[in-house]
Amino acid sequence: MLVQLAVLAIPASVLTAQGTPITAARLDHVAIAVRDLDAATMGVTVIVEDIVRARQVVASGVGRRFPIGTVSGRGRSFLVPPGLARGMWIEFLEPEA
Repeated sequence: MLVQLAVLAIPASVLTAQGTPITAARLDHVAIAVRDLDAATMGVTVIVEDIVRARQVVASGVGRRFPIGTVSGRGRSFLVPPGLARGMWIEFLEPEA
């Protein structure tokens, strides 16, 4: 899916909160914010240039369309629920200009 959104994932070494080294993906030209949504669920926000195109790509991968909403002061976004995203919320956000 990230390739279809023209995102380049680059292997990167990072440390966990416990200091354990792991290999993760650094995404070129994409801002990702990780945040706690509640005690048991985690979520990320993926910044996109075209929210409609992002929704088309995601819908083709999961077989479901998601409503696009407007968040005051942030921009337009849609959410992919944990049940479709391996246990975490994914927000796709096209920031306000």
